[in-house]
Amino acid sequence: MNTFRAIAWLALPLITASLAVSAQGLYRWIDKDGNVTYSDAPPPKDAKGVQKKKLGDSVVASENDNMPFAVKNAMQRNPVILYANNCGEACDQSRALLSKRGVPFVNRNPETDPGAAEALKDLVGQLSVPTLAVGTNSVTGFSESAWNSALDVAGYPRFNVLGNARVAPNAPAPGSVPTPVPASISPPASPAQPR
Repeated sequence: MNTFRAIAWLALPLITASLAVSAQGLYRWIDKDGNVTYSDAPPPKDAKGVQKKKLGDSVVASENDNMPFAVKNAMQRNPVILYANNCGEACDQSRALLSKRGVPFVNRNPETDPGAAEALKDLVGQLSVPTLAVGTNSVTGFSESAWNSALDVAGYPRFNVLGNARVAPNAPAPGSVPTPVPASISPPASPAQPR
């Protein structure tokens, strides 16, 4: 009986802390680097996609509820960011590959988003599109085999398991008029693709 009381007194601070978090809530947000963060502290001002949840709520974001485990796991460990603009065939092929595989990704345009331009410079040292960031790895220039390899290593399923339900966020609208690529953001030459 004495041991039970000692354990109960030791567990009391943990129970009290969990009740405080439950009352305060849990925050989910995406930081400037595209990482998803969960915390009981409020997010910084530059956070995107802020959601406040109660402890009784599902911690997994509602947009991911019907997503297969393999995709959720890959997204958490290695989020995908595509740095692209309307650079022509290379950017179109890069979006098509990600959509065909069913890879959820964020499309950041360094031409119109100064934050994306800075992030791309930090990532690869220059403004070069398309660039694929998969977790901490990056591939500059579109190469189907290199991009597939990076996605395979990150754990994304080889074939689309999401169906047509998932549309890539921030992708340009179909039929939109492409704008010319400024000289400072020139697309790298795409390697020849075997057919």
